[in-house]
Amino acid sequence: TLAHKEGHAHTGIFKKPFRALNYLCEWWIGVFYGIVPNSYSIAHMKIHHRWHNDVDDVHTNLDLDRTKLSSFFIYVPRFTLYWMGISPFALLVKRNEWKLVAELVYGMAAYYGVTLLLFIWSPTFCLTYWLFVHTEGMVLLCAISYLWHAFVEESDPGNQYVNSVTILEGHDNVFNEDYHVVHHHSPSTHWTDAPAHFEKMKDKYAAVNATIFRDTEEGMLLQMLFENDWDKMAHHFVDLNNKLTHEEKKALIVRRLSVVVGKDGRDGKRMQGEWGSSATIRDFND
Repeated sequence: TLAHKEGHAHTGIFKKPFRALNYLCEWWIGVFYGIVPNSYSIAHMKIHHRWHNDVDDVHTNLDLDRTKLSSFFIYVPRFTLYWMGISPFALLVKRNEWKLVAELVYGMAAYYGVTLLLFIWSPTFCLTYWLFVHTEGMVLLCAISYLWHAFVEESDPGNQYVNSVTILEGHDNVFNEDYHVVHHHSPSTHWTDAPAHFEKMKDKYAAVNATIFRDTEEGMLLQMLFENDWDKMAHHFVDLNNKLTHEEKKALIVRRLSVVVGKDGRDGKRMQGEWGSSATIRDFND
């Protein structure tokens, strides 16, 4: 989470004379949790936050039926390529964004260079204390990413109030990450102001029956998703308008999880074969 926040802080979290600490998470603490340096600041910010899980995003899940457990196992290799930096490298090269490519490669070279040195020194140590946490972090974030953007309203597929999950009274709400709509719609909003932003925009959430859950957390929701426990998921679903019955909530959840987006993208703007076009980039200014 700290590396995530650090990646979003364009000017850095720390000011002089502590500016050197701005690289603490991605370049020191994060590597011991399997994070490739510059991954969040480049791959996450310049890809995921441009396409917001649309089909040009290198770890989108919108072309998969999220009600099927098998879809997650298709998604894992996709996220693996993202986590390792391979698919972000390919997309940024395709877009000729060489400055970003250089920064991404710099972090990858440093991480995998250390990996090679550790393996030469002690394969057992490398596998146990370095590659294991890299894989562990990848699988954890893969599952979280899969959940955060699992819902799509077929009549309004680009609506971020539906596409991103919000959790109220969450059991594991670190730095207000549970306000994921705010994270995408208003990334400049400080994490301490996320609840106030939610309250300010509450009418917009209500107008589209936004994807909101209460009194739960990501792991529990993933379990419900993988087990197809729509009853329990509906129990935690929040209808801000207080109009939906339990069965209607279930139907809404399943319908949104079942929407599969084709090669034209959520809004139909993507040209066939035109991967990573600037025309499909989405900007939000709420």
